[in-house]
Amino acid sequence: MKKFLMISLLFLHGCYWHNGCLYTAQMVNCYMDKVPFSSIAYYQKIDSIGHTDISQRWRDAELCGAKYGDSNLWSVIKPQNFRNKFRICMESKGYHIFDSSECGVKEPKSLNKGICNE
Repeated sequence: MKKFLMISLLFLHGCYWHNGCLYTAQMVNCYMDKVPFSSIAYYQKIDSIGHTDISQRWRDAELCGAKYGDSNLWSVIKPQNFRNKFRICMESKGYHIFDSSECGVKEPKSLNKGICNE
């Protein structure tokens, strides 16, 4: 009986659940799984934003001191004061560093802004 009353109450208020989102009369709350980009994806060549050559970016990152395959860049974050040197080195190779809010997320595609790639 309690479940029936709760369901009836939701319908009276115009609430419903669809594709991981709770739709109410005044707002939508989504509970989708979001997959963020890895840290290396935020480094984009200025002339090819969103389509940066991934292999070349890794070669450049290695030349700047990162370890190949360390997509979260722990190898440049952990050593003291190395993060800034890495950023300056990547900028000198023609990369722009985007913020996570500028890139969106990798998944779902509807929240991917097309600026970052990996």
